[in-house]
Amino acid sequence: MAKDKKEKPVRLALSGLSLQAIQEQINAKYGANTLVIASQAAGLKMSYFSTGVVALDLGMGGGVPRGRISNFQGPYSALKTTVLLKTMANFLRGGKDRLAVLIDVEKAFDPAYAAVVGVDTNRLAVVNPDYGEQAVDVMTELLDTGRETLVGVDSLAALTPAAEIEDGFDQQHMGLHARLVNKMMRVATSSMKRSMLDQDAPAITIVVLNQIREKVG
Repeated sequence: MAKDKKEKPVRLALSGLSLQAIQEQINAKYGANTLVIASQAAGLKMSYFSTGVVALDLGMGGGVPRGRISNFQGPYSALKTTVLLKTMANFLRGGKDRLAVLIDVEKAFDPAYAAVVGVDTNRLAVVNPDYGEQAVDVMTELLDTGRETLVGVDSLAALTPAAEIEDGFDQQHMGLHARLVNKMMRVATSSMKRSMLDQDAPAITIVVLNQIREKVG
């Protein structure tokens, strides 16, 4: 019995069209703002959340960019968590409906210290995952609240795959951590607002902490 041939997707006839016409056809097929002409985004103004450290804000062009993924990387015990908490405190001050989420992978969150730094702990959700995949799943759920959200991951270095926890020490799991981190970034990116032009949509901002590793061990 002959197998049914898969139907090839119908491709758009874009030859000879103006860029505006191409934009209309692409967006009609794939959704609004799938294709954006750069000049239409020329008036886009990036907004930032202050980290609470003036020198760091100046070096980053204004602080943590709204609606983007930022990575704070440095040596062990370099106050990365403190900077993240101060960023969350400044973010929450910007609106009553905002939500801050801390993925506490290292299990090091101190609510008293967070309050001293200035975080409104009544509006901070702290996630305590048992393993890396659970952290990604919970983060995915929280990105779908319809509210402007700032997610902090503390830290990527401590994000451990379930297989690495369940198996013995003699088991090797090459590349598992890298694949898990890549999955987290892909999930975060797909959940973020696709349009560069819709400033009224609730933005999702991700800040991940990571440590500099100079030795394999």
